[in-house]
Amino acid sequence: MDLSRYQAEGPYPEMENRCPNPKALTMLYPLYAGAASELSAIHQYTYQRLLCCPDEVTETLGGIAAVEMHHLMMLGRLIRSFGGDPRFCQPSRRRWWDGGMVCYENRLCKLLLKDLSDEHNAVTAYLYTAQRIGHPCAAALLRRIAKDEEHHIILLTKLINQFCRKG
Repeated sequence: MDLSRYQAEGPYPEMENRCPNPKALTMLYPLYAGAASELSAIHQYTYQRLLCCPDEVTETLGGIAAVEMHHLMMLGRLIRSFGGDPRFCQPSRRRWWDGGMVCYENRLCKLLLKDLSDEHNAVTAYLYTAQRIGHPCAAALLRRIAKDEEHHIILLTKLINQFCRKG
């Protein structure tokens, strides 16, 4: 699948080897495998794709899910570079990721609106974390991921306008 349609333009920053950094890890784990995380987004978009939706919606949700998987892999590598274990949990809270973190809305317009809200929240979370993480390379990656999430907002808004607006 060509992901270029579902990503923002431009390359992802190269990651440098890092040393252990527990503070950075506490900021990264929620983005990686928290309730509002890449892992949750992947599962939510996958569930939604399996519902009876118009082909254009199914294709777009699949493309977004694939980009979110790429984000998950990059965050996992970043976690490793800071000395963490990329398990699907938040170690500081002793909470494992689980399927209950996914929204199982099955009405097309409501699920698209939920996705749109989640993408807005993701942009905010990535930019906030980029400001606080204190590592220029990590911050650059987080800002780049935020650009993808902003692109997802554009794609979802287009679907909402096409399938959910009356008149």
